[in-house]
Amino acid sequence: MKSMTGYGRGEFRSKSSRLKVEVKTLNHRYCEVNLRLPGRLYPLEAELVEFTKKSFERGRIDIFVREMGSEHRGRVTVDEAQLNHYLKILKNLSRKLKTKDPLRPEALLSLPQVIKVEEEEEDPAKLLSAFKASLADIFKAVDKMRLKEGEGLKKEFFKRLGLITGYAEKVEGRIPTIIQDYQARLKEKIAKWLQQPPDEWRLAQEVAHYVDRTDVSEELQRLKSHLSHFKEILKEKGAVGRKLDFILQEMNREINTLGAKAQDAQVSQWVVGCKHEMEKLREQVQNVE
Repeated sequence: MKSMTGYGRGEFRSKSSRLKVEVKTLNHRYCEVNLRLPGRLYPLEAELVEFTKKSFERGRIDIFVREMGSEHRGRVTVDEAQLNHYLKILKNLSRKLKTKDPLRPEALLSLPQVIKVEEEEEDPAKLLSAFKASLADIFKAVDKMRLKEGEGLKKEFFKRLGLITGYAEKVEGRIPTIIQDYQARLKEKIAKWLQQPPDEWRLAQEVAHYVDRTDVSEELQRLKSHLSHFKEILKEKGAVGRKLDFILQEMNREINTLGAKAQDAQVSQWVVGCKHEMEKLREQVQNVE
């Protein structure tokens, strides 16, 4: 099981540039990829998004790519035709002005369009392949962090599931006492009203009706089943967040019914305890891939 929170970074070097890459992942209902690329990498965006989605099943993945400087300065050439044109003009000007100032090379090279820098374009396919390989290494670091956090979440889940199981067992153990207490209170009330012992058959009928209205055995059984299913899902590989969220909804339904049917102060306290743990579970499940 993995958390959806992770971070990784690295550098990518190519023939023409050096890039700093950061990857951050957060919880999200689906798989959403956001890329911030230098302008010259925009043509690669669609393929990089597709590549990223193959590495993550759920979560918001933010990838920041920043240019750190050029690794290649290009090929420098001198436009000799343009230089000869300038020399001809300068020599004519020198004769007219009757000057003999030497023509310094640095002065000539600083003239417009004499020096040319020809940037060599990288093969887009090779650039994409190399950048994917760099991203894959960063994704491994992110995945390692997500796995580590997932293990922490799993321990927390088992702890809270154990607490809910404990509350459910307490409720189950109290049911006979609830029935006995109701029977005793009812018998006392009837005797007080009639000034004589109540009819045992009618008393048994009323108690049976009460038991039928307040019986929570089915809810407890389903809750136990959901708890067991939740634990089994925690052991599965891959994305399990949506499954866990669905099971929590079913557990919450059974716990709410328990509170409504039990009609007992002690049981109500245990139900509140269950709801508290359920709320914590819901918050944590939102970060499971």
